[in-house]
Amino acid sequence: MIRQPLLAAAVVAFLCGATSGTVAESSPSQSWKPGTIWHLAVESWSPASSDAKNLTQPDPQTSSRYRMKVVVTKAEKFGPSLCWQVYFLPDPGAPADLGGNYRLLVDQQTGEPRQVTRSKDRSLAALQEIGAIPVVTGTPRGYPLEVFSLLGPEEQTLEGPSGKLRLRRQVRDKEITLEATLQSGKDNEVHVRQKWVAGEPWWREYERTVNGQKDLSARFVDPANVVPAVPPQAPRLPGLGSDTRLHAKLDVLIDDPSLGDLLTRIQQATGVNLIAEDVVLQHRPPVGRISFRGVTAHWFMDYLARKGLNEGHWEKTENGYRLVGTVGSEVQPAPSSVWKNPWLIGGILVGMAVLVIGGIVFLKGRRDSVRNG
Repeated sequence: MIRQPLLAAAVVAFLCGATSGTVAESSPSQSWKPGTIWHLAVESWSPASSDAKNLTQPDPQTSSRYRMKVVVTKAEKFGPSLCWQVYFLPDPGAPADLGGNYRLLVDQQTGEPRQVTRSKDRSLAALQEIGAIPVVTGTPRGYPLEVFSLLGPEEQTLEGPSGKLRLRRQVRDKEITLEATLQSGKDNEVHVRQKWVAGEPWWREYERTVNGQKDLSARFVDPANVVPAVPPQAPRLPGLGSDTRLHAKLDVLIDDPSLGDLLTRIQQATGVNLIAEDVVLQHRPPVGRISFRGVTAHWFMDYLARKGLNEGHWEKTENGYRLVGTVGSEVQPAPSSVWKNPWLIGGILVGMAVLVIGGIVFLKGRRDSVRNG
């Protein structure tokens, strides 16, 4: 759900020297890796509403608190740039009207945003330039998508068809405070403030106001100190084998599958509804070919959770199961078909050739001995 056109703050390059036209050599995006995750505690505020009879006394704002993960998944070519796929994923307990997850494509070298996509319907948020800096002209409610340059002038003002952007950076010891104000139209103003620590890949604190009202705040949370969201996530299941629907057997023979491909196979065999976040469904574990015959669905589901994801597990839903975990580059491969091994194939062929030649020699020798006898 986009709040208003031209109302949101810029989605700006990380560490790009936009004003001077140079590219910073120390963009945080250069240090990211597949599977990198930042955990955020988010508070989203509703707009204050006014009584038509008393416009000077607006109703107090209400807020919702929830957790969100920012996940770096894999590289993707976008035009001439090699980009990181970065997903913003609200945890269970987030407001239902957030409108689905969002994906940001970030240039690996410069940190500049190249595309913003809503995962639910693949709709795009418009990216335009104010001065030399890419900006998004509408930001989703409840998502802290804005990122800013940590280099360049301490203060700068840029103008373009989309509006006027003012950037300010203050440095005290290792603490960096970034402030950005986007004016689009006469009455639309968005102000964003972030607090960074020098050398870290993501901000520590974030705050956004719209026309002077609180709109969104967030802070980085150490995963070791994360407090469970409310309502809490469902506990891990003791075993999938207790569900008789998952006793169905299936054959799986597929090359380089995504987890979404494999969940579809299980659903077709069992009729059980299986879901996962888009970032999980699109993940392709480096397992090569999967070749299983006559395996039970519950065994295969457990295998996918353990081998396909980091900390993977299944959670019970109203009418099925949800696959939960984080994507990463280190997973154990599934047993592959023997015909995928060229050395084994070569050995078999050589062995067969030796047997054939040996048989011919033996028969020829036997025939010659009979003739001479």
